[in-house]
Amino acid sequence: MGATGLTTPEGPDLGAYVLQIVSRGIRFLAIEASSIGLDQYRLDALTVHTAAFTNLGHDHLDYHHSMEAYFLAKKRLFEVDHWNLKTAVINVNDSYGKRLVETLPPHVQILRIGRPPDPSLDYAIELEVCKINDVRGTVKGRRLAKPLVFRLRRGGSLYADNFLTTFAILSEFYAPSEFQDLIAVMEQFTGVPGRFELYESKNGIQIVIDYAHTPESLAAVLELIRRSVPTQIFLVFGCGGERDREKRPRMGSVAASMADRIFLTDDNPRHEDPEKIIADILSGIPSGGVKKVEVIHDRTRAIKTALSKASPGTVVLIAGKGHETYQIYGDEKLHHSDQEIVNQWLQIE
Repeated sequence: MGATGLTTPEGPDLGAYVLQIVSRGIRFLAIEASSIGLDQYRLDALTVHTAAFTNLGHDHLDYHHSMEAYFLAKKRLFEVDHWNLKTAVINVNDSYGKRLVETLPPHVQILRIGRPPDPSLDYAIELEVCKINDVRGTVKGRRLAKPLVFRLRRGGSLYADNFLTTFAILSEFYAPSEFQDLIAVMEQFTGVPGRFELYESKNGIQIVIDYAHTPESLAAVLELIRRSVPTQIFLVFGCGGERDREKRPRMGSVAASMADRIFLTDDNPRHEDPEKIIADILSGIPSGGVKKVEVIHDRTRAIKTALSKASPGTVVLIAGKGHETYQIYGDEKLHHSDQEIVNQWLQIE
Protein backbone atom coordinates (compact mmCIF):
# COMPACT_ATOMS: atom_id res chain seq x y z
CA MET A 1 0.00 0.00 0.00
CA GLY A 2 1.09 3.56 -0.59
CA ALA A 3 1.30 6.37 1.93
CA THR A 4 -2.03 7.70 3.18
CA GLY A 5 -0.79 11.12 4.27
CA LEU A 6 -2.08 10.52 7.80
CA THR A 7 -0.06 9.89 10.97
CA THR A 8 -2.55 7.17 11.89
CA PRO A 9 -4.20 5.71 8.77
CA GLU A 10 -7.96 5.37 8.43
CA GLY A 11 -9.34 2.11 9.85
CA PRO A 12 -9.62 0.19 6.53
CA ASP A 13 -6.13 1.29 5.43
CA LEU A 14 -4.66 0.37 8.80
CA GLY A 15 -6.35 -3.04 8.62
CA ALA A 16 -4.82 -3.66 5.20
CA TYR A 17 -1.36 -2.70 6.50
CA VAL A 18 -1.72 -5.07 9.45
CA LEU A 19 -2.84 -7.91 7.15
CA GLN A 20 0.26 -7.43 4.99
CA ILE A 21 2.51 -7.41 8.06
CA VAL A 22 0.98 -10.56 9.56
CA SER A 23 1.17 -12.37 6.21
CA ARG A 24 4.94 -11.81 6.25
CA GLY A 25 5.31 -13.49 9.63
CA ILE A 26 5.90 -10.27 11.57
CA ARG A 27 4.55 -10.55 15.13
CA PHE A 28 4.96 -7.01 16.47
CA LEU A 29 3.77 -3.65 15.19
CA ALA A 30 4.64 -0.22 16.58
CA ILE A 31 2.34 2.60 15.52
CA GLU A 32 1.97 6.29 16.36
CA ALA A 33 -1.56 6.68 17.68
CA SER A 34 -2.49 10.27 16.88
CA SER A 35 -5.06 12.09 18.99
CA ILE A 36 -7.27 12.62 15.93
CA GLY A 37 -6.93 8.97 14.94
CA LEU A 38 -7.97 7.91 18.45
CA ASP A 39 -10.87 10.35 18.50
CA GLN A 40 -12.11 9.00 15.17
CA TYR A 41 -11.83 5.33 16.27
CA ARG A 42 -9.29 4.44 13.58
CA LEU A 43 -7.46 1.96 15.83
CA ASP A 44 -10.49 0.26 17.33
CA ALA A 45 -10.05 -2.99 15.40
CA LEU A 46 -6.61 -3.58 16.94
CA THR A 47 -5.45 -5.29 20.10
CA VAL A 48 -2.97 -3.10 21.99
CA HIS A 49 -0.50 -4.90 24.24
CA THR A 50 1.63 -1.91 25.32
CA ALA A 51 0.81 1.79 25.10
CA ALA A 52 3.23 4.66 25.74
CA PHE A 53 2.72 8.33 26.63
CA THR A 54 5.63 10.76 26.20
CA ASN A 55 4.20 14.28 26.61
CA LEU A 56 1.46 16.66 25.54
CA GLY A 57 2.14 20.03 23.92
CA HIS A 58 0.15 22.85 22.34
CA ASP A 59 -1.02 21.34 19.04
CA HIS A 60 -4.11 20.24 17.10
CA LEU A 61 -6.35 22.71 18.91
CA ASP A 62 -7.96 23.57 15.56
CA TYR A 63 -9.51 20.08 15.92
CA HIS A 64 -9.77 19.52 19.68
CA HIS A 65 -10.44 23.19 20.66
CA SER A 66 -8.94 22.75 24.15
CA MET A 67 -5.96 21.05 25.82
CA GLU A 68 -8.40 19.08 27.98
CA ALA A 69 -10.14 17.62 24.93
CA TYR A 70 -6.73 16.91 23.40
CA PHE A 71 -5.67 15.04 26.54
CA LEU A 72 -8.90 13.04 26.69
CA ALA A 73 -8.40 11.94 23.07
CA LYS A 74 -4.87 10.73 23.89
CA LYS A 75 -6.13 9.10 27.08
CA ARG A 76 -8.42 6.89 25.01
CA LEU A 77 -5.38 4.81 24.01
CA PHE A 78 -5.21 3.57 27.60
CA GLU A 79 -8.88 2.97 28.34
CA VAL A 80 -10.56 1.05 25.50
CA ASP A 81 -11.58 -2.22 27.17
CA HIS A 82 -11.44 -4.54 24.16
CA TRP A 83 -7.80 -3.64 23.49
CA ASN A 84 -6.78 -5.80 26.48
CA LEU A 85 -3.99 -3.41 27.38
CA LYS A 86 -1.30 -5.13 29.44
CA THR A 87 1.34 -2.42 30.00
CA ALA A 88 1.39 1.38 30.01
CA VAL A 89 4.70 3.24 29.71
CA ILE A 90 4.16 6.75 31.08
CA ASN A 91 6.49 9.74 31.29
CA VAL A 92 5.52 11.01 34.73
CA ASN A 93 7.71 14.11 34.39
CA ASP A 94 4.91 15.45 32.18
CA SER A 95 1.92 16.82 34.12
CA TYR A 96 -0.54 15.04 31.84
CA GLY A 97 1.42 11.82 32.31
CA LYS A 98 0.95 12.13 36.07
CA ARG A 99 -2.80 12.57 35.54
CA LEU A 100 -2.91 9.56 33.26
CA VAL A 101 -1.26 7.28 35.82
CA GLU A 102 -3.98 8.11 38.34
CA THR A 103 -6.75 6.97 35.98
CA LEU A 104 -5.43 3.60 34.82
CA PRO A 105 -7.24 0.44 35.99
CA PRO A 106 -5.42 -1.87 38.42
CA HIS A 107 -4.96 -4.71 35.91
CA VAL A 108 -2.68 -2.53 33.72
CA GLN A 109 1.02 -2.70 34.61
CA ILE A 110 2.44 0.82 34.78
CA LEU A 111 6.06 1.52 33.92
CA ARG A 112 6.90 5.02 35.13
CA ILE A 113 9.73 6.69 33.20
CA GLY A 114 11.42 10.09 33.38
CA ARG A 115 14.43 11.87 34.81
CA PRO A 116 15.93 11.43 38.30
CA PRO A 117 15.68 11.99 41.22
CA ASP A 118 12.07 10.69 41.36
CA PRO A 119 12.36 7.38 43.37
CA SER A 120 9.11 6.03 41.88
CA LEU A 121 10.60 5.74 38.40
CA ASP A 122 10.86 2.23 37.01
CA TYR A 123 13.31 3.48 34.40
CA ALA A 124 15.11 6.82 34.55
CA ILE A 125 17.62 8.35 32.19
CA GLU A 126 20.59 10.33 33.49
CA LEU A 127 22.68 12.27 30.97
CA GLU A 128 26.40 12.89 31.42
CA VAL A 129 27.12 14.33 27.94
CA CYS A 130 24.36 15.98 25.92
CA LYS A 131 25.39 17.41 22.55
CA ILE A 132 23.63 17.40 19.22
CA ASN A 133 25.95 14.65 17.94
CA ASP A 134 27.03 12.92 21.15
CA VAL A 135 24.75 11.79 24.00
CA ARG A 136 26.08 9.63 26.85
CA GLY A 137 24.53 8.52 30.09
CA THR A 138 22.90 5.70 32.01
CA VAL A 139 19.50 4.10 32.45
CA LYS A 140 18.64 3.54 36.11
CA GLY A 141 15.50 2.77 38.08
CA ARG A 142 13.63 0.47 40.44
CA ARG A 143 13.58 -2.39 37.94
CA LEU A 144 17.31 -2.45 37.33
CA ALA A 145 19.89 -4.09 39.57
CA LYS A 146 22.61 -1.83 38.15
CA PRO A 147 22.78 1.14 35.77
CA LEU A 148 22.97 0.47 32.04
CA VAL A 149 25.42 2.58 30.05
CA PHE A 150 24.47 3.97 26.62
CA ARG A 151 25.81 6.31 23.94
CA LEU A 152 23.84 7.88 21.09
CA ARG A 153 25.41 9.62 18.12
CA ARG A 154 22.78 12.30 17.57
CA GLY A 155 19.72 14.09 18.86
CA GLY A 156 20.66 15.20 22.36
CA SER A 157 18.05 15.00 25.08
CA LEU A 158 15.24 14.63 22.53
CA TYR A 159 16.56 11.32 21.24
CA ALA A 160 17.53 10.31 24.77
CA ASP A 161 13.94 10.63 26.00
CA ASN A 162 12.62 8.65 23.04
CA PHE A 163 15.40 6.12 23.60
CA LEU A 164 14.19 5.64 27.19
CA THR A 165 10.56 5.23 26.09
CA THR A 166 11.56 2.62 23.52
CA PHE A 167 13.76 0.78 26.01
CA ALA A 168 10.89 0.63 28.53
CA ILE A 169 8.55 -0.80 25.89
CA LEU A 170 11.06 -3.41 24.72
CA SER A 171 11.99 -4.35 28.29
CA GLU A 172 8.71 -6.27 28.44
CA PHE A 173 9.95 -8.67 25.78
CA TYR A 174 13.51 -9.29 27.02
CA ALA A 175 15.06 -10.75 30.14
CA PRO A 176 17.06 -8.36 32.38
CA SER A 177 20.23 -10.25 31.45
CA GLU A 178 19.66 -9.16 27.84
CA PHE A 179 19.10 -5.45 28.55
CA GLN A 180 22.66 -4.29 27.85
CA ASP A 181 22.65 -6.21 24.57
CA LEU A 182 19.32 -4.59 23.74
CA ILE A 183 20.83 -1.17 24.35
CA ALA A 184 23.80 -2.05 22.12
CA VAL A 185 21.39 -2.71 19.27
CA MET A 186 19.43 0.48 19.97
CA GLU A 187 22.65 2.51 19.90
CA GLN A 188 23.01 1.66 16.22
CA PHE A 189 19.84 3.57 15.34
CA THR A 190 20.77 6.47 13.06
CA GLY A 191 17.47 8.33 13.12
CA VAL A 192 14.62 8.96 10.70
CA PRO A 193 14.25 11.69 8.08
CA GLY A 194 13.14 15.01 9.50
CA ARG A 195 13.67 14.23 13.17
CA PHE A 196 16.78 16.10 14.32
CA GLU A 197 18.44 15.28 11.02
CA LEU A 198 21.98 16.62 11.24
CA TYR A 199 24.23 17.89 8.42
CA GLU A 200 27.59 19.65 8.53
CA SER A 201 29.25 21.80 5.90
CA LYS A 202 32.94 21.76 5.04
CA ASN A 203 33.47 25.10 6.79
CA GLY A 204 31.85 24.07 10.07
CA ILE A 205 28.21 25.13 9.73
CA GLN A 206 25.86 22.59 11.32
CA ILE A 207 22.37 22.23 9.90
CA VAL A 208 19.44 20.55 11.67
CA ILE A 209 16.18 19.65 9.94
CA ASP A 210 13.42 18.90 12.43
CA TYR A 211 9.65 18.48 12.37
CA ALA A 212 9.22 20.74 15.42
CA HIS A 213 5.98 22.63 14.77
CA THR A 214 4.67 23.39 18.25
CA PRO A 215 5.96 25.91 20.81
CA GLU A 216 7.09 23.10 23.12
CA SER A 217 8.91 21.07 20.47
CA LEU A 218 10.55 24.15 18.96
CA ALA A 219 11.76 25.26 22.40
CA ALA A 220 13.10 21.77 23.14
CA VAL A 221 15.12 21.63 19.91
CA LEU A 222 16.47 25.17 20.34
CA GLU A 223 17.41 24.47 23.96
CA LEU A 224 19.28 21.34 22.92
CA ILE A 225 21.18 23.22 20.22
CA ARG A 226 22.02 26.04 22.65
CA ARG A 227 23.61 23.49 25.02
CA SER A 228 26.12 22.67 22.29
CA VAL A 229 27.39 26.25 22.57
CA PRO A 230 27.16 27.37 18.94
CA THR A 231 28.45 30.82 18.00
CA GLN A 232 24.87 31.61 16.94
CA ILE A 233 21.59 29.93 16.03
CA PHE A 234 19.73 30.74 12.80
CA LEU A 235 16.12 29.57 12.68
CA VAL A 236 13.98 29.02 9.57
CA PHE A 237 10.33 28.26 10.26
CA GLY A 238 6.70 29.09 9.57
CA CYS A 239 3.26 27.88 10.68
CA GLY A 240 0.63 25.91 8.80
CA GLY A 241 -2.45 27.55 7.39
CA GLU A 242 -5.95 26.52 8.51
CA ARG A 243 -4.48 24.92 11.62
CA ASP A 244 -4.12 25.90 15.29
CA ARG A 245 -3.72 29.69 15.15
CA GLU A 246 -3.22 30.14 18.89
CA LYS A 247 0.25 28.59 18.74
CA ARG A 248 1.60 31.07 16.16
CA PRO A 249 2.44 33.96 18.52
CA ARG A 250 3.75 31.48 21.07
CA MET A 251 6.15 30.06 18.48
CA GLY A 252 7.20 33.60 17.61
CA SER A 253 7.94 34.26 21.26
CA VAL A 254 9.99 31.05 21.57
CA ALA A 255 11.95 31.90 18.43
CA ALA A 256 12.70 35.45 19.57
CA SER A 257 13.92 34.31 22.98
CA MET A 258 16.14 31.46 21.79
CA ALA A 259 17.40 32.18 18.24
CA ASP A 260 19.89 34.82 17.12
CA ARG A 261 18.40 35.29 13.66
CA ILE A 262 14.96 34.27 12.41
CA PHE A 263 13.89 33.65 8.83
CA LEU A 264 10.08 33.45 8.72
CA THR A 265 8.73 31.55 5.77
CA ASP A 266 5.77 29.57 4.44
CA ASP A 267 4.81 26.13 5.73
CA ASN A 268 1.69 24.76 4.00
CA PRO A 269 -0.43 27.95 4.05
CA ARG A 270 -3.25 26.07 2.31
CA HIS A 271 -6.13 28.51 1.60
CA GLU A 272 -4.99 31.01 4.23
CA ASP A 273 -3.17 34.23 3.37
CA PRO A 274 0.57 33.66 4.06
CA GLU A 275 0.93 37.31 5.08
CA LYS A 276 -1.68 36.80 7.81
CA ILE A 277 0.11 33.70 9.11
CA ILE A 278 3.40 35.58 9.34
CA ALA A 279 1.64 38.51 11.04
CA ASP A 280 0.27 36.12 13.68
CA ILE A 281 3.79 34.80 14.37
CA LEU A 282 5.22 38.33 14.52
CA SER A 283 2.58 39.33 17.07
CA GLY A 284 4.37 37.13 19.61
CA ILE A 285 7.78 38.68 19.00
CA PRO A 286 8.63 41.68 21.22
CA SER A 287 9.38 44.92 19.39
CA GLY A 288 13.04 44.61 20.33
CA GLY A 289 13.27 41.21 18.67
CA VAL A 290 11.80 42.17 15.30
CA LYS A 291 15.17 43.49 14.11
CA LYS A 292 16.54 39.95 13.92
CA VAL A 293 13.61 38.73 11.78
CA GLU A 294 13.68 38.42 7.99
CA VAL A 295 10.46 37.44 6.17
CA ILE A 296 10.97 35.37 3.01
CA HIS A 297 7.80 33.57 1.91
CA ASP A 298 9.58 31.36 -0.63
CA ARG A 299 10.84 28.57 1.63
CA THR A 300 13.60 27.50 -0.75
CA ARG A 301 14.99 31.03 -0.85
CA ALA A 302 14.58 31.40 2.93
CA ILE A 303 16.70 28.29 3.56
CA LYS A 304 19.38 29.30 1.07
CA THR A 305 19.49 32.82 2.52
CA ALA A 306 19.95 31.51 6.07
CA LEU A 307 22.69 29.14 4.94
CA SER A 308 24.50 31.79 2.93
CA LYS A 309 24.52 34.19 5.90
CA ALA A 310 25.75 31.58 8.39
CA SER A 311 29.39 31.49 9.42
CA PRO A 312 31.55 28.69 10.90
CA GLY A 313 30.16 27.64 14.29
CA THR A 314 26.59 28.60 13.41
CA VAL A 315 23.78 26.06 13.74
CA VAL A 316 20.97 26.55 11.24
CA LEU A 317 17.70 24.96 12.40
CA ILE A 318 15.14 24.39 9.64
CA ALA A 319 11.95 23.58 11.51
CA GLY A 320 8.38 22.60 10.82
CA LYS A 321 8.31 20.33 7.78
CA GLY A 322 10.72 17.58 8.77
CA HIS A 323 10.05 14.57 6.54
CA GLU A 324 7.44 16.30 4.39
CA THR A 325 8.22 16.64 0.67
CA TYR A 326 5.56 19.17 -0.32
CA GLN A 327 4.15 22.65 0.12
CA ILE A 328 0.39 23.19 0.01
CA TYR A 329 -0.87 26.43 -1.52
CA GLY A 330 -4.63 26.46 -1.94
CA ASP A 331 -5.56 23.17 -3.60
CA GLU A 332 -2.06 22.67 -5.05
CA LYS A 333 0.43 20.27 -3.49
CA LEU A 334 3.82 21.34 -4.81
CA HIS A 335 7.06 19.40 -4.43
CA HIS A 336 9.36 20.77 -1.74
CA SER A 337 12.03 19.05 0.33
CA ASP A 338 14.14 20.82 2.97
CA GLN A 339 16.63 17.96 2.66
CA GLU A 340 17.06 18.41 -1.09
CA ILE A 341 17.73 22.12 -0.68
CA VAL A 342 20.32 21.52 2.05
CA ASN A 343 22.07 18.79 0.04
CA GLN A 344 22.18 21.01 -3.05
CA TRP A 345 23.69 23.84 -0.99
CA LEU A 346 26.27 21.51 0.57
CA GLN A 347 27.41 20.33 -2.88
CA ILE A 348 28.17 23.83 -4.11
CA GLU A 349 29.23 25.35 -0.74
